[in-house]
Amino acid sequence: MFLKTMEKIKSPCYVAVSGGPDSMALLDFVYKSGFLKAALFFNHKTEFSNESEGFIKKYCNDNNIELIIGRLEKDRPPKLSREDFWRKERYKFFEVSGSNEYNILLGHHLDDAVETWIFTSCHGFSRLIPYSRDRYRRPFLLSKKSDLISWCVEKDVPFIMDPSNKNDV
Repeated sequence: MFLKTMEKIKSPCYVAVSGGPDSMALLDFVYKSGFLKAALFFNHKTEFSNESEGFIKKYCNDNNIELIIGRLEKDRPPKLSREDFWRKERYKFFEVSGSNEYNILLGHHLDDAVETWIFTSCHGFSRLIPYSRDRYRRPFLLSKKSDLISWCVEKDVPFIMDPSNKNDV
């Protein structure tokens, strides 16, 4: 499954990490494949972001992985949702993190794609998450989150779960 997703990515790349199973599976795979330039983490200044930052710092330090950290530096404009604001600030950080000649890999998976499509459709503007845009690639976009969790468990890759992603429905 994962080898096919990496066929088009043959040069060093950055991996955006949050500490969740999707980004940790991606980081582990890219690191062990020899394609990793550095890991990128953006702290949104939430209680969980601080916990995630500590977790990722330890993992990267233990595995001798370069880690570049960005932090939210300004307040959200009142007309922008929290998620949109965070996304815009995260991408600004990505754009100034390292050389533009390298791809940035994101851990979005099939569950994210379905959730985005349903949410945007319910709000009247259906949108799909693209596999690639500019230098951004989402190699696991057709992989189920459960497969990424299984990868982490089988390969003994640690991860943490953001409690805000918990869904009781």
